[in-house]
Amino acid sequence: ALEDRLKDGSETGDSMKKRLAPFIDAINQIEGLKATVVQDGAGRDIYRASVKVLERSAKDVIAALKEENPAIYTREYQANNGIIEFDIRAVNEEEMNKIVTRLKAIM
Repeated sequence: ALEDRLKDGSETGDSMKKRLAPFIDAINQIEGLKATVVQDGAGRDIYRASVKVLERSAKDVIAALKEENPAIYTREYQANNGIIEFDIRAVNEEEMNKIVTRLKAIM
């Protein structure tokens, strides 16, 4: 995915939102998670998946995502608030599907 991004250049916000839609929908099918699209806090044209962990500790879910191979890394700065963010700029559809599969197994 990173190679594609470097080859194709920066992705537009609209493109990110379009790619995020099925990812958000899939996460919202997992009991105990509530996902939405959020814009970058600084107002840049960057969109991420914000996932509220309802039934467990977000920190525990983040730790579980890192445990297996490949490790899945997230934006963790809101983990204390029960929120995990996924930055999809360097992630392709196949990788997003793997994240969903891992979240299902963890939850």
